[in-house]
Order: sequence, then structure tokens, then C-alpha cells
Amino acid sequence: MYSAVVIEPDGMAAMMRPPGQIAPLIDINHPEDNNPFELYVRNFGPGTNAAQRLLGYIQGWDQAGRPSSSRWQIRAIPAESEYEPADGEFVVNKPWTKLIIRYL
Repeated sequence: MYSAVVIEPDGMAAMMRPPGQIAPLIDINHPEDNNPFELYVRNFGPGTNAAQRLLGYIQGWDQAGRPSSSRWQIRAIPAESEYEPADGEFVVNKPWTKLIIRYL
């Protein structure tokens, strides 16, 4: 099962199906056969920072035209390598690698 979760010091938020609804089976090999289904953001904990950040991510994705991950290009280089990202790229620093990500 996949889910989007954001964790902050004052709590966490997750995208979930509405209570009592069973999630549909999705075949990632045949996305044209999949029907949209409703999700909501559920907040856990006393604060709302995580839920607000997750909602911001969702709104940004929606405003960008809801791009799928099928057009991502991800490269890995050694962590100690110098790299200046080109326009449209961003770098995720990991302990042993740098991930260079762009959307084609």
C-alpha cells in the first residue's frame, strides 16, 4: 500500500480513503483502466503544520496539471561529487549519493 505522509514535530498528516470505504484495486500496468477515487488529508497530533504542508503539496501538484511520475528522470552520483543542477533539476542529498531529479 502506498500513501503520502508528512511528519512535523507537532504531529503528522496522511492521505487516506474516507472511513468505511474500501480502496479500489489499481493496476499500475494499465493506468487507462483505473478510475479516480476520493482521498482526504487526515491530521494526527495536536498541530496542523503537517496537514497544511501536505495540502500545499497537493495544491501545487494540481496547479502543475497533475503530472505523473512516468516522466521523471532520476540519476544517482556519489555524494562527494560536485554538481550544479540545471534548470528544472533538483538534488536530493543522501548519505552515500546525490539524487538528481528532473521531469521530462
